[in-house]
Amino acid sequence: MVSVTLVGVSIVFGKGAEVLKSLDLHIEPGELLVLLGPSGCGKSTILRVIAGLEAPSEGRVLFDGEDVTQIPTRERRVAMVQQDGGLYSHFTARDNIRFPLAMRKVPKSDRDREVDAGATNLGIRALLGKMPAELSAGHRHSVATARALVQESNLLLMDEPLASLDAKIRERTRLEIVRLHRELGSTMVYVTNDEREAMALGDRVAVFDEEGTLRQLGPPQKIYDHPHSLFVAGFLGHMNHTIVLPERDDRGWWLPIGNDRLLLDPAIGRTRPELHRYEGRELIVGIRPEHVAVAAPGTPFAICLHGTVRRVEDAGSFAVAWVQAGTWRLEVRLPADRLPVRGNLIELTLDPRHLHFFHPDTGVAL
Repeated sequence: MVSVTLVGVSIVFGKGAEVLKSLDLHIEPGELLVLLGPSGCGKSTILRVIAGLEAPSEGRVLFDGEDVTQIPTRERRVAMVQQDGGLYSHFTARDNIRFPLAMRKVPKSDRDREVDAGATNLGIRALLGKMPAELSAGHRHSVATARALVQESNLLLMDEPLASLDAKIRERTRLEIVRLHRELGSTMVYVTNDEREAMALGDRVAVFDEEGTLRQLGPPQKIYDHPHSLFVAGFLGHMNHTIVLPERDDRGWWLPIGNDRLLLDPAIGRTRPELHRYEGRELIVGIRPEHVAVAAPGTPFAICLHGTVRRVEDAGSFAVAWVQAGTWRLEVRLPADRLPVRGNLIELTLDPRHLHFFHPDTGVAL
């Protein structure tokens, strides 16, 4: 296991195109860190910098506190699985996995034993005699992963290895990656732009925006529950949001939405003192779909949001409805046995414990 620290790392390509900007990032020994962000934000570049395939324009790369910025890739003991698998087309699957063992000058008697062990772990022993062209995309990625694992590296870097797989294979492979990480205990850095992968895999997730700026770092569930910005909230999951002008009277705080004035729980005024700065001023309010519910019979009018069902999707175990409430179009997740009818009026309640407030200009959470 190895810790990795990037200190003030910047990457500038071509005519001043800045991909990374003074990035500071620490990866704990044995951690599985997921780099999440839109395409082109520099996630793969970070892996290449860590591996030594890309030299930073500025900054340093540290392994266990030792500066390795100028140390070549072959001396860093880093294994990397790329999106296309990167297999040698003229080698069988067995020879692809065996190649790094030969480069390490592992005795010939031990190479097949290690190849067989790695292939067994990933369930691909039956494929060892096949050429890459004979393998499915999923099997090619499995071979590439086995090749990386037999290197016994301190650090495993994975660059969107599941991107070309279908949903079922992706799910199975995610489980396998988690299992292998637990068994091996190696430090892993995993790149994806898939929020479900990030939530399922990461001990921590680093969320980057389009410009390559690190916007939030932490355990995935903590980021999901407490996003630092509207960008993060929308990238890791979905966030319903709209602009409101909060009002206050002797009953508490109100949010005018469409034809409704939604009365907030009195506790919000006590626990969110920053709201006082936005009385009568624009503010973004947000809530996730699973925290919106159909109002129970007898629910007071003042805490109900009234809207019209515009679209319904039956997802089997649950349903997703899109409801128009004034100018706010909300996505609502509902039990499968309570499918609303398109075009009907509906009353909704918003769980006050899960309301989020964001600055109207910057999108930063209050």
